[in-house]
Amino acid sequence: MVPYCIVSSFFINTIMTFRDFFYENTTDDSLRLYHGTLIDNVASILAQGLTPTVGKFTQELYKKEAIPTVFASDSKGARAVHCALSSQIQRKLNKGNYIPSSADISKHGALLVIHTNAGKFNKHISNQNMGSIEPGNYTSTETITIDNVLKGNDLLQWIKDHNADEGELR
Repeated sequence: MVPYCIVSSFFINTIMTFRDFFYENTTDDSLRLYHGTLIDNVASILAQGLTPTVGKFTQELYKKEAIPTVFASDSKGARAVHCALSSQIQRKLNKGNYIPSSADISKHGALLVIHTNAGKFNKHISNQNMGSIEPGNYTSTETITIDNVLKGNDLLQWIKDHNADEGELR
């Protein structure tokens, strides 16, 4: 019979390996993460932080599978940030299959920049059995303070600099 402490140690190490298969710790001090939202939400987010929730976007797509989470992307995921932001603007303007214009994004959009608390996020490297979480997403179940907000022309420039719109902005 194998001693309990060896079995326990194996089991714990197996769980840690399994968890590490899905997550990558974010300890890079230079990491900048981005979260797209509506300009209407910025004042409350700056006052209360970006709190883990199941937003309308996630709730519509994943229903009961979603758990309260803060989503963000690094600059490599700029396209995902742009898509989420565009979806929120579509919903706000009540325009279904509509690509928001530069004017719409400038007027209604905001990009939250997270640096100081980037270490509170996990980067997902696999989406197996993870529901609404896609590879490359960064997620946190903690409230996150924001370091900067890009809006208006600064937001549009970020989108263009990161080719987040793939040439769609007009």
